[in-house]
Amino acid sequence: MNSTTGPVFKVVKKHHVQLYVKPNTTKTASNGEAEVWVDGVRVIQRTGVCFMGIDYSRVDHCYFSSFYGGNDPSWAPSKTTQITFGNAQVYAGKPRAIVQ
Repeated sequence: MNSTTGPVFKVVKKHHVQLYVKPNTTKTASNGEAEVWVDGVRVIQRTGVCFMGIDYSRVDHCYFSSFYGGNDPSWAPSKTTQITFGNAQVYAGKPRAIVQ
């Protein structure tokens, strides 16, 4: 299943986000996986992904960003915005319990 639903984040609300990533096994294999849950609801599931073009099949860092999309100023927010990332935890393997 490869699916994505619409926007999931609400203004001025805390959200619980869980991410599962299974890297591809070789640099040419398209067998990687990714799933994202927001507040206990799976919003993204991707299979058959080639994340990396190198023979290195482990995750060794994480990057947080609040990118609005687009490639010109019309995509920019109309006022100053803020996002806070907190309580980040890293586990090996797929989440056993999805927080509702």
